[in-house]
Amino acid sequence: EKSSKSKEKVPEFIVYENQRITLNPNYLYYIDAFEFEELYKKGSAGNVIDKDRILYYEEALSLFKGELLEGYYQPWCEEIREQYNNYFFSMVEDLIGIYKKGADYEKLAEYSRMLIKADNLNEDAYIDVIEAEMKMGSDAKAKEVYKSMIKTYKKELGEEPSAETKNKIEELLK
Repeated sequence: EKSSKSKEKVPEFIVYENQRITLNPNYLYYIDAFEFEELYKKGSAGNVIDKDRILYYEEALSLFKGELLEGYYQPWCEEIREQYNNYFFSMVEDLIGIYKKGADYEKLAEYSRMLIKADNLNEDAYIDVIEAEMKMGSDAKAKEVYKSMIKTYKKELGEEPSAETKNKIEELLK
C-alpha cells in the first residue's frame, strides 16, 4: 500500500523574475555578516568602555568563520571581503591590546593565536603568544611557538624572522 502523504512544498527562498534573481520577500533572513558588522561598529564606537568593547568584539568574532564569500572574485565581493577582514583584524588587535594592558595572559595568548592563524607571518602576534605563555609559566609552549614561527618563516619566506624580533623573543625565553 502506497503512502497517501502529499509532498511537502519546498520553500522558494530565491525568486527569478524579469531576468533578476532576488530573495523572496515573504521570508525573514538572518545574515550573520550583518550582525558581525553591527557588533564591530558598536564595539569600535569612541565612547565604549573596554568591558563592553570586549563583549561586542568577542560576540562578533564568534560569528567569523573565515573570509566572506570565499571563492567569489567579482569586484563587489572583494571589496566587502576586504572590509570584513579589516574589521576582523581591527577587533583582534584591539582585544590583544586590552588583554595585554590588563595582564590577562590566557586571553592574550588566545587572541594572539587567532591573529597568527589569520596572518602566520605576524611577528608581534608571535611575540605576544610567547610572552603570555612565559608569564603563565608555560616555558615549553612558548619555545614550541618560537620553533613553529621559525619553521613557518622558512617555509613561507625562505628566511628567518627579523633580527629584532628574534632578539625580543630570545630575551623573553630566558
